Amino acid sequence: MQDIICAICGTNQQILQLYPANFKISTLSSYTFSARRNPDKIHYRSNRCLRCGLIFSSPIFSDKKISELYSKSICSYRPQTKHLSKTYIELFETNIPFTSRNISILEIGCGNGFFLNELLKRGYKNLYGIDPSKKMVSETPYIIKKNIKKSIFKKGLFKANKF
Repeated sequence: MQDIICAICGTNQQILQLYPANFKISTLSSYTFSARRNPDKIHYRSNRCLRCGLIFSSPIFSDKKISELYSKSICSYRPQTKHLSKTYIELFETNIPFTSRNISILEIGCGNGFFLNELLKRGYKNLYGIDPSKKMVSETPYIIKKNIKKSIFKKGLFKANKF
């Protein structure tokens, strides 16, 4: 496990732990690693940067371990995506101060694109995603899939200041 600093401020000196991690490393597999799973609901420790408000996980697995687990992950929460889309949209439109539908939006860990698809329905045009699961990316609607990268998030995947 490795500690992560705030991607915006470049520091972890001023963070608030929102939720502690709730798993044992020895019990993780590609199946249990997938997000939004019932009934276990496992997650890393979640933190909020007190300088800029970014919510992020730390500590996390190495890039190599994350790639290995995520590349084999599946969508075990398909029946919930309709409700997740509604919740995500409400949170997005309440907390993101953009009125233009022409902004560029990147969803990291977009899975099969259900949230990006909801943004598209609401008139947002410049939608991008990244997900390391081959299966999940293959299930993304074509109109969104052209802007999805099958990878983990890393430097150089997109032009600087695109989002």
